[in-house]
Amino acid sequence: MSLENCAIEDHLHSSGYKTERIGGVVNVHDPIHSAVTGSSELVVTGWRLKEIRTIGQAWAFIEERS
Repeated sequence: MSLENCAIEDHLHSSGYKTERIGGVVNVHDPIHSAVTGSSELVVTGWRLKEIRTIGQAWAFIEERS
């Protein structure tokens, strides 16, 4: 377990994202949102795994979803 992977996971967890490691690479569960018929609300309908290899990618991932 590398220190960078620990930092990536800590940063993603502190922002409310679930992670897992596959082959030593951090993967974050990226929510898939869908519109509710007759409403302006979005709901989470699934998850896709996104590979995060650097702390910079983790920051960018969080910023894109803020």
